[in-house]
Amino acid sequence: MISDREKLLEELHRVLKSGGILFATAEHLDPKEFMNVFARENLFTLIEQRGEVFRFLKRD
Repeated sequence: MISDREKLLEELHRVLKSGGILFATAEHLDPKEFMNVFARENLFTLIEQRGEVFRFLKRD
């Protein structure tokens, strides 16, 4: 389990190129809790959701 979610998101944002796409799943979290984690940091924009699979666009 990941203990520091904010640091993880910051690192994912850092390594993705401008306009990069991130695919993630909410496999071990409630989808609403999962989205709250991503929304808090304001680093990615949700562009598609299919079930528990989310596709995000990196914000610059």
